[in-house]
Order: sequence, then structure tokens, then C-alpha cells
Amino acid sequence: MELLTKRLTIRSPVIEDAEELRGKINDFSIVQWLSNTPYPYDIDDAISFINRSNQAIKDSTAYNLVIEIDDEIAGGVGLFDVDEVGCELGFWIASKFWKRGIATEASKTMLYFGFKQLELKTIKASFKEGNEASNKVLKKLGFISIDQKLEDDEILKQRVMMHFLEIKSSDYLFNN
Repeated sequence: MELLTKRLTIRSPVIEDAEELRGKINDFSIVQWLSNTPYPYDIDDAISFINRSNQAIKDSTAYNLVIEIDDEIAGGVGLFDVDEVGCELGFWIASKFWKRGIATEASKTMLYFGFKQLELKTIKASFKEGNEASNKVLKKLGFISIDQKLEDDEILKQRVMMHFLEIKSSDYLFNN
């Protein structure tokens, strides 16, 4: 699976990506904001992620893709927990690519894919308290807050406030 934007390629991960993927995401400044990502992140984690991601694409249950700029992995973006009505959006960006609008551009592409091609009605997202970069991206995309609650965080080894948001297909501006 491959999606093209103006400056990004968003594609299915392949086994040859494992070492670069491991190197990019094995960064506490990234992992601290993610859910369900081990740290440290080793090569077996990368291979497992790639295999699970490609099986999920075949099963149409998730679309976890890598973001590439000039043949270099810049991050990941995905729709997961896909069912007939909705799913959840997630993304991460390698630190060397921060503050370039990459998460917004890649997420816009995934929203379009989810709403137009998968014909989903609702896409949800969440972020940890303090992750202002993700909050900014989600608000820019038109997500609205629906809830917040304290949850245990395995990486941070503490309870954190999680913010939950959603966007409905009927509210998404396809020309934004």
C-alpha cells in the first residue's frame, strides 16, 4: 500500500526497513508520548511491527505505514482498530523531522483515506497531557475533544492524563 502527498510517501513497511525503523523510534523523546511502543525498541520489535502491520493491512484491521521523505523514514502514521464505523489515528515523527508539518500532512492523507476510501464515519485520536505537538496537529485537522481521563503509563511508570478526540466524516473538510 502506498499513498503519495506533495512531499511525502506513505507506504507499507518492509523487512528492509527494520534497522532504520529501530534507529528512528528508539528515542525516549518520541516513545514517551506513544502508547503501546516498547522502550528500548530493538530490532525484534521492528520486525514484529512490520509483520503485524502487513498482516493487518491484508485483514483490513489497521493501516500502520511509514512516512518517507527522500528515501529516509521520517516517522509513522496509521489507522488502527478499524471496524465498519471508525478507527483511531496515530502518528510519530523522528526527531530530526520535527516542526516541519509532516505529521499534519501525513495525517490529512490518512483521514482522507479513512473517510473517502474506507467510508468510515468517525476517526478518533488521543494524546498524553503535555504533548502539545500532537494536540496542535489534531486541532489543526479539526478534531474535537470528547473526554479525558487518568491512565497508567507503562513507559513513564506513572498515571498520565489522556485526552481523547474525534472527527466525524460529516465535519471533515476534504479540501483543507
